[in-house]
Amino acid sequence: MSIEPMMILGVAALVVGAVLQLALAVAGQRARCDTQAHQDAMQALKADLLAIRAEAAGLAERLGRVEGELARIPEPSEQSGCREIYDHSYAVAAKLVREGADTDELMVNCGLARGEAELMMRLYGSAVTTAGVPKAKAADKPSELGPARRARTAGYEASC
Repeated sequence: MSIEPMMILGVAALVVGAVLQLALAVAGQRARCDTQAHQDAMQALKADLLAIRAEAAGLAERLGRVEGELARIPEPSEQSGCREIYDHSYAVAAKLVREGADTDELMVNCGLARGEAELMMRLYGSAVTTAGVPKAKAADKPSELGPARRARTAGYEASC
């Protein structure tokens, strides 16, 4: 073998080696860039996480204050007898209905909404009571009844 083909093979080996070395250097540079990009992204994520933790701590503190304020608000049943006022208003309305009041009178005298007054009329203003005894109409009040009828209805009125 002559020296010339050996030299060509040697030069070719050197060129291939140089190309491989260059390719490895480029790949290494890319890897360093990728690593740096990943590290930068990791730092940004850590900063975001710290901000989220600080915000969560602030929200937890605010929630604690709101819960404390809610604990100081009295329950509805503790508020100055409102429930008793409502119950009394309905009791008065029921009595007025039994005495012959109409829906408008209930709204004015008891402070009821129209729907409430209509419901009271349905509950307590029916033509027949739950015992099955007819209610006295406005024209049939005991003072306007004859003696025989007054005697029959006296026991009924006493039971109401």
